Amino acid sequence: MRDGRIVAHGPPDEIVTSNALEAVFGYKMPVEQIAGRPVALHFL
Repeated sequence: MRDGRIVAHGPPDEIVTSNALEAVFGYKMPVEQIAGRPVALHFL
């Protein structure tokens, strides 16, 4: 969600992407598959 609106809907493998995260948070994060699940790698 961003600004109270749904940004993406579907299975995690399809919606947890760098582009989708950029749309929500304002910057791209790399997304890797770990144990069969998408994980956003956010580094401060």
